[in-house]
Amino acid sequence: MSATNSTPIINLPLFIGSDKPAWLTDWNGAMNIIDAAIANLQTAESGTATSLASLAQSVEALSGTVSQHTTSLQTLTSAVSGNTGSINTINSLIGNGEPTTTDKTIIGAINEIYNDIGAGDGVDADEVNYDNTSSGLTATDVQAAIDEVYAAIPAGSSVEVQRGTLAIGGTSVALTFASQTIGANTLVDVYTDDYAVAPTNVSISGQVVTLTFEAQAAAVAVAVKVQN
Repeated sequence: MSATNSTPIINLPLFIGSDKPAWLTDWNGAMNIIDAAIANLQTAESGTATSLASLAQSVEALSGTVSQHTTSLQTLTSAVSGNTGSINTINSLIGNGEPTTTDKTIIGAINEIYNDIGAGDGVDADEVNYDNTSSGLTATDVQAAIDEVYAAIPAGSSVEVQRGTLAIGGTSVALTFASQTIGANTLVDVYTDDYAVAPTNVSISGQVVTLTFEAQAAAVAVAVKVQN
């Protein structure tokens, strides 16, 4: 090349006054350099356009995902808001009735009640309600009912219990008491494992108690207690 200087990027010829340019080498060479540079720019532009199109598709897909998550978050927020209202309502009701709790939060109230009943150590008999409608006892809890029954047993009395089974379709069960004399002052109590099944007749002959029932579709366990 007959040019003294050249451009710093793509090396095009730069002439000074004393240079003698040659058309075939200097001019054509410069044009080829410029053409190659433009071709490279076009290739780079095409690749950039493709990359931008791919990026646009990715952004569009991401926007759809973000939109779905936004909808899910809005639904979750509404659900939490509704449940918060219910929880606040429950919290406001704790302690408004009997028995009451000092703590006005759900977990605190549960823990307080748990501690009040012995923290899992069991429940005392005097804490269990007793329905005295059928028995006629005055007791209203299990412990008092047991004490009341025990107090009613005469001093020095003896008790014997015999058990048997009323077979399916059977109508009677006879139980023999070996150590008890059954007389006019003997207390005789009859029990069945089904409170709805009761004997239609109880007969006593010597030391034998015979229970008569209506025929049952299932076997029924029975027990008789005699007390002198």
